[in-house]
Amino acid sequence: MSPTLLRLFRRTHVDDPHRIAQLLAANDWDALSHLAHALRGSSGSIGATGTERASAALERELRSASPNGDTRRALGSALQAELRGLLAGLPRDSDPVGAGPPTEPALVTRPDCESILERLENLLIAGDIACESCIAENLVTLRALLGERSTILVEHVSNFRFDEALALLGRRVAE
Repeated sequence: MSPTLLRLFRRTHVDDPHRIAQLLAANDWDALSHLAHALRGSSGSIGATGTERASAALERELRSASPNGDTRRALGSALQAELRGLLAGLPRDSDPVGAGPPTEPALVTRPDCESILERLENLLIAGDIACESCIAENLVTLRALLGERSTILVEHVSNFRFDEALALLGRRVAE
């Protein structure tokens, strides 16, 4: 799973455990149903099946013809606990893509560099999040080519600012 998507999930849902508690305390079943539905979909999209199942169970109970407040609270608490566990294991915004010490680059030829830059540029133009993997796979080479600007490139891609990443590469290619 893409670290960028995982960071986006975390950033989007980091306050949801607290929000679940508030909605349970207020018996705001309608808002809780909307939240459970959103969590079911987004957790499913990142493969977080435990959170997806807990969300689906709560959502089913909230749509039940014979509602039970105690069951709703128990399922809400279960979702809250599942979500907290998931969020604790996800990368934070402060965990940059390609973080870690640089390794020594293998001998990279100019055609190799041009191929890497062209592939990355095409991914950025297409808005394809695979650009993050391309950067991670070629980080040493990109650091050698871009110097300190490679860190800025990683930041742009991590924050889905693909146009800014393209502009940075354009300045490098033009130099």
